[in-house]
Amino acid sequence: MKIGMEAIERDSMDPQLMANLNRLGPVKVDHHMQTVRPAAGSTHHMLQARLQSEVEARSSRPTHNHLLASSLFDLLEERKTVTSQRELEELAKNYDMDISKLVGLARCVNSPSVAEGSVVRTVDRNGVESITMTAAWVDPVLRGHKSLLGSGR
Repeated sequence: MKIGMEAIERDSMDPQLMANLNRLGPVKVDHHMQTVRPAAGSTHHMLQARLQSEVEARSSRPTHNHLLASSLFDLLEERKTVTSQRELEELAKNYDMDISKLVGLARCVNSPSVAEGSVVRTVDRNGVESITMTAAWVDPVLRGHKSLLGSGR
């Protein structure tokens, strides 16, 4: 605890910090705030949802439309390679997901991809190599199907 107090005292002697705090001015407090109490049933609902989630987490069998992070990554990677609506539906089925859930998820979430031709390798004067690249959003290209999947990016 002593170390924490010393750090606070050191910071209080920093003229830049003090100047910045003075520039910000006093804290404005909204005295018209009201206490919000959850509705009677919402606490019960929250506890039930948490209990259900814990039961699903302990289960050795996957739950419909629920995936572990590693499985979600695999699903999103495999999704990039499908070429037909039928293949997409089969992929969703293999992961025990509704196709509508997969399509909705893919509008907001994707696995990392590297934009083609964006990888740049540099070596500094000490011989340390660094690699930079640009991330890209990749959606599958379905034959004979409008691009309704993913973000449309």
